[in-house]
Amino acid sequence: MREIILDIHGKFLKERHQIEENIESLKRKIDFISTSEKKEISNQEVKEKTRNFLKAEYINKEILFDIVNRIEIDENKKVFIHFNFEQLNIYGSGVDSNVSIS
Repeated sequence: MREIILDIHGKFLKERHQIEENIESLKRKIDFISTSEKKEISNQEVKEKTRNFLKAEYINKEILFDIVNRIEIDENKKVFIHFNFEQLNIYGSGVDSNVSIS
């Protein structure tokens, strides 16, 4: 009887381990899909949102939040702008302040 219980317990542990591996695999797939969807934002959309931002006479919160993720200022008062679009983050790195967006 004890051997049967140990056998069932072993099968249960093996099945549980397999289910946990499947869960982790699915989580990785979900993360990959989410990341891929974020990268699908077209350059045209980025340019359009940027032009609207630059042309606006008045920048309200919605316009600002549409473009900018966060702004950081270091101890030397150097400003770093983190944009919502990867393509724009080269402009907020503080490397070159003479960059223009066309």
